[in-house]
Amino acid sequence: MEYKHAGFWIRFFAILIDSVILMIPMSIIFGFTVSVNPLAAVSINQLMNLIIIVGTVLLWIKWGGRTPGKKIMGIRILKSDYSELDTKTAIIRYFSYILSTITFGIGYLMVGLRKDKRGLHDLIAGTVVVYDKQDIKENNYQSEVKEDFPENKEEIK
Repeated sequence: MEYKHAGFWIRFFAILIDSVILMIPMSIIFGFTVSVNPLAAVSINQLMNLIIIVGTVLLWIKWGGRTPGKKIMGIRILKSDYSELDTKTAIIRYFSYILSTITFGIGYLMVGLRKDKRGLHDLIAGTVVVYDKQDIKENNYQSEVKEDFPENKEEIK
């Protein structure tokens, strides 16, 4: 099966969607906790960060390399050999985001600059972000339909 690698903008919007989905409940929890006990803010912040890390890695593993944003955008993470993401690779990929970030975002921008559309975190973890198989199958189906029904009448003769 051939996979099409997902580029910078579709990945950006997937992360944006995930951020919005996460922000709403986290803001409510944080706001409530701080209003009840302002001293608990640091502890709650650390707990929420841990929940985000564990939650993201679990989603990648249980949802076949997807988060809600990736699922909505029709993309997923696979290992660079196009096999399913495993726990070790998912953890390495998550913590590799740190390197993509501390390089002033260059690790993320690499997605838009490289032919294989892989960021620094992808290279470190040995992952790729691709369009979902279902989307690829639909595109293949459309190209098969064009071949089955030629537009030029001379091809029919």
